[in-house]
Amino acid sequence: IVGDMTQDSSPFMAQHLGRVIGDYPMPRRLQGALDELCPASRSLDVPFFGYDASYPAREIFPMRAALADQSSARDFYDGSDWAEEVARFREVLTEQADLQSVWTSVESGNMPRLLSTTVAPNEIWPLLVAVGWTFSWYGIPEVFNGMEIGLNGMCYKDEADKAKAVEAMMEKGASQEAAEAILDACDNSRRSGSTNSGFWRQDMFIGGPMRLGSAIPSVQARAGISPALMEANDPHWCEDPLLDRENDVYKLVRAMIRIRQSCSALRTPQDQNATILTGQSKQLAYWKLHSDPSDASPRAVLVVLSFTASPATDKAKYSMPSGTAFVEGQAFVDLLDSSRMAVVYGTGDSKHLLVPAGLSARNVAIFAPNDFARPDDGDSDWLVCSGVDLPPIPEDPCKEEFWSLEDPLMLMTWAALAVWLLIFCTTLLWNLRSSVYLCIVKQATRPNGPASSREARLEARHVLTAAIEHTIPERGVKVSAGGLGKVLDQMLREHPPGELSLVHPMFGDVEYGPLKEYRLLTVVVDGKDQEVQVMTMKSE
Repeated sequence: IVGDMTQDSSPFMAQHLGRVIGDYPMPRRLQGALDELCPASRSLDVPFFGYDASYPAREIFPMRAALADQSSARDFYDGSDWAEEVARFREVLTEQADLQSVWTSVESGNMPRLLSTTVAPNEIWPLLVAVGWTFSWYGIPEVFNGMEIGLNGMCYKDEADKAKAVEAMMEKGASQEAAEAILDACDNSRRSGSTNSGFWRQDMFIGGPMRLGSAIPSVQARAGISPALMEANDPHWCEDPLLDRENDVYKLVRAMIRIRQSCSALRTPQDQNATILTGQSKQLAYWKLHSDPSDASPRAVLVVLSFTASPATDKAKYSMPSGTAFVEGQAFVDLLDSSRMAVVYGTGDSKHLLVPAGLSARNVAIFAPNDFARPDDGDSDWLVCSGVDLPPIPEDPCKEEFWSLEDPLMLMTWAALAVWLLIFCTTLLWNLRSSVYLCIVKQATRPNGPASSREARLEARHVLTAAIEHTIPERGVKVSAGGLGKVLDQMLREHPPGELSLVHPMFGDVEYGPLKEYRLLTVVVDGKDQEVQVMTMKSE
């Protein structure tokens, strides 16, 4: 990332590469990178440096505060301090960079886990709201490591749970002192962000040593800190029990990715507060708009976020956005749940969107005009905005069919397997009348003599053996790396009397005792002459 080089007027402090505080010179390697990259950046269609893509959207902070119940959800728009700060942020970033390139994520590696800052870290609704906001705001949505499986960064729930965690770590080889020190550094009880930042990240695979807590029960059941690093034989990710892909957070992420792709309004920085006219005190509602006449997706989409574990199902009224031409009686549908319908009610400036009572409770709702909604591809249970051609939903690699005539590679594999089985069965049938004799040797036996006296047995006078492995018992030399060394040992013990010549290389760290120089040989290796000194010794 190439940072802002005008350090005197930079509003972003040390948030990006290239920012140097004080009179220190820039590192040579960094300066060299900038010298090469700066000319390239000026030739871009949007000639902005990269710091804008590394800077988080300012709105994430009031959002985190509301999710942690430190402020009201309404303060996102109604709080004057937040509203002024966010407006100032947008103005500066629009002037100096690209507002659409900021990161939009309620969780990141630079902050404590969102759920660890809430009063109920085992409830997933804050993550649902965070996902709904992230994918309905401007900028680049980010799903931080493990957010989709409810990771909460909690090492334990209370003191009793902490004692169990210490005991579990000791059973895996950690000392009591180390286990207690680790868990003391992971104390989230104060909810003040004082936890060691190393615990803001946690492993999201079963082989990882830092499997901290999760709001998803199936993931929480496998939580624990291990003193051992991960092993190489961990399960394939499709079979990893930590990757729960059936939970509500994961499903919402999948749906919001498709909905954001189809609804252009969700990606723009044009938003208007949707005043909640009745009830729903723990809600945040806003309209997302777009003004591109060539875009066939809906011009306005209502986003409703409920900041509670039990969203109300009472009727609700939301103000309509200014500058839109919706008429009374026009129907809206929740793209995340097609059974949830709303209708435009009223005339003139008093129009509002009425959501009737008794609908299913949801933490995230995306209302779009019913005429601009259509089912998504595949077996999805959500709707998308019409007027935009979406790429097909990728097939789940963990649910590939074992047999498919449409896959030529799979067809060739099955054909080759069938041919191999045919050859194997044919061979068995062809040799059906053949017999196999098994000979078991239980003890050493001397071979029988020749059948004829004319074939008298000749005793070997001189046996030559060459091997890398070798043994010289009387000098205590033994060089062995496998089975051949054992064979040579057995040969020395069992061979009939005679002259044995053993040829082997000498190893530099082995003491062979006194040796006699025999001959200097010249051999050719890879086209080059090499000299080999031959040494000899004799033993009985």
